[in-house]
Amino acid sequence: MGVGKIVNLLGLAVVIIAGLAGSGVVPYDSLAIIILGAVGGYYVGGDDRGAFLVAAVALSIVHGALGGIPAVGGYIDAILGNLSALYNAGAAAIIILAAYEKATG
Repeated sequence: MGVGKIVNLLGLAVVIIAGLAGSGVVPYDSLAIIILGAVGGYYVGGDDRGAFLVAAVALSIVHGALGGIPAVGGYIDAILGNLSALYNAGAAAIIILAAYEKATG
């Protein structure tokens, strides 16, 4: 199991725990999600970068759509919102890496 996979699993665990616990219950949960997302984005392979960017945009668009489900909608909405933040941090890392690779040739 590589470093990228471990970081992705840790990020997913933090996303789920923070989503279920609620906002502000887990200290520095947003910071942990952003750091794990950026590090995870660094380890995304060149062939998977396009799909990762599309997933980040899709999560940004739809993460609030399930909030109306009774009893569990708030939790699903929070988890998808945190997952969107994780993917968007990874997308930022991918964009920075692509710009760096293009600049350095």
